[in-house]
Amino acid sequence: MGKVMLEVRNLKTKYVTRFHEDVYAVDGVSFKIEEGKSLGIAGESGCGKSTLALSMMGYYFPPLHYMSGDIVIDGRNISGMKPDDVRKSILGTEIAYIPQAAMNALNPTQRIIRFIEDVVRAHDPKKDKKLIRELAEARFAELGLPPEVLDKHAVELSGGMKQRVVIAIALACNPDLLICDEPTTALDVTIQAQVLDMITDLKKKRNMALIMITHDLAIVAETCDKVAVVYAGQIVEYGTVR
Repeated sequence: MGKVMLEVRNLKTKYVTRFHEDVYAVDGVSFKIEEGKSLGIAGESGCGKSTLALSMMGYYFPPLHYMSGDIVIDGRNISGMKPDDVRKSILGTEIAYIPQAAMNALNPTQRIIRFIEDVVRAHDPKKDKKLIRELAEARFAELGLPPEVLDKHAVELSGGMKQRVVIAIALACNPDLLICDEPTTALDVTIQAQVLDMITDLKKKRNMALIMITHDLAIVAETCDKVAVVYAGQIVEYGTVR
């Protein structure tokens, strides 16, 4: 058994509506994932997959609220930590997130290099610009992106290139765990396959733990070791992909 990178124990989170009603989006979820392993989280739209991803990173901002349970990342329980402390010491370095509709996550007014600078300087404010660029170029090379993309704006890139840029930003600080929230949404079939192959190759090279959130069971079968099926905020099935 390998090193446990993430353990979630009986996690409960809720949304509070404008009518002050409680909606339990994550309702008693427990699982763990080891170094170098991959877990698929599958389920229909609205079942709580993306909320579970945000909860795993301690990303609790209204209307989402933490209720109870533990989130242990590489031995550190982040459940009681403040969001700003989690962002500075955990996000990006221990755990990274590729958001759903990642192609829309890039500010169109900024050059791509600025996103990498922001991520790196959140953890190392004194990092030199030249070193950050060298780091960015190395990440881009891994993903088949030419270095000149760093000086472009998001609107100048194709959908597949934007997706790879977001992956490069997520990997900027060498995280041990990568959460991909439907990373192939809105991409054509050929680009989908390329993106999935890249993510799988990077996982193997870096021995990262990977969580793949999707409603496409074919993607889970292709990229994951284990699968958790979510329905109404609960894990209703769990086991190996086989």
